[in-house]
Amino acid sequence: MVTVLDVISDGVKIGLGSLLTILGTWLGVKRERKSKFTEKRFSAVQGVVQLCDFLMAAQGQHLGQAAGNDWNRIRSDNLAYGALLPEELQQQYQAVLRDVLFRDHFDDQQNPLI
Repeated sequence: MVTVLDVISDGVKIGLGSLLTILGTWLGVKRERKSKFTEKRFSAVQGVVQLCDFLMAAQGQHLGQAAGNDWNRIRSDNLAYGALLPEELQQQYQAVLRDVLFRDHFDDQQNPLI
């Protein structure tokens, strides 16, 4: 014979199970979002390193077609990365961008990069 207490007990078990499932799903989604943001931030830092590496290699050089295409890609990628960089790098990043972002050549001896 099923009593009212059994029905209430089963209802509480089902409710707690559902609540735990929802909580677990929410925590998983939150962890996944944080992980994706960390991956994007890492990509942004890699992009800045690539930018700096390119600038050091290109200083005093005339860019050919392939290097010009690389520069255009690196430049557009880094415009998108700025918001993802850690706060400690923002000021230096902005200074680099102000100086080099709109350059199309790097062989100008009167206006060096550094």
